[in-house]
Amino acid sequence: MKNEQARTIEVLHTAIQMEVDGKEFYQKASRRSSNKLAKELF
Repeated sequence: MKNEQARTIEVLHTAIQMEVDGKEFYQKASRRSSNKLAKELF
């Protein structure tokens, strides 16, 4: 049971980190783009 809980926490941590990284990626892409439509998209 403990092993299952530890794995669940690890998976949730990974998912949260992926969300944070993804948000950062798109915000950076928006700042770097010179195209207005791309800025709005990102």
